[in-house]
Amino acid sequence: MNEQDSNSDSDDSIIANRHKIIFVGDSGVGKTTIISRIMDNKFNDTYEPSIGVDFISKHLRFRGSNIKLQIWDPSGQEKYKGLIPSYVRGSSIVFLIYDVSKKSSFNNIPKWINFIRSFEDNILVLCGNKIDLSKREVKKRRRRSFSSERRYILFRSKC
Repeated sequence: MNEQDSNSDSDDSIIANRHKIIFVGDSGVGKTTIISRIMDNKFNDTYEPSIGVDFISKHLRFRGSNIKLQIWDPSGQEKYKGLIPSYVRGSSIVFLIYDVSKKSSFNNIPKWINFIRSFEDNILVLCGNKIDLSKREVKKRRRRSFSSERRYILFRSKC
């Protein structure tokens, strides 16, 4: 497990709110890249699959409150899927990531939803990644239709 803690000198006793956030989706959809962009504003275009799970925390101030984000990045590989329930439990939000240039990753989203819902009723956010690529297999209309049927929040990402 990897842990990075921005502003690690912050006193945990002053952290009023902790928010556990988890990113799930097929292997290779860009979960780790999105997290790197959020945390460090860095982009790495070389693909290295996550092994097991990575953990990153970050302290920040939002609307006058101290917040600690705990971001979990489990591998999308099938052999690590059994680890995911323990990381999803107690999370504030689950980001369901798919690659717009890989239709199979979008087609697997209902499986991810059912998997997550089988052990926890979290807030789910659907996020289409790699929108900057010219090869698009998941059309915007299909994504919007899927999301509105299930009342999910939509995000797009260029990571």
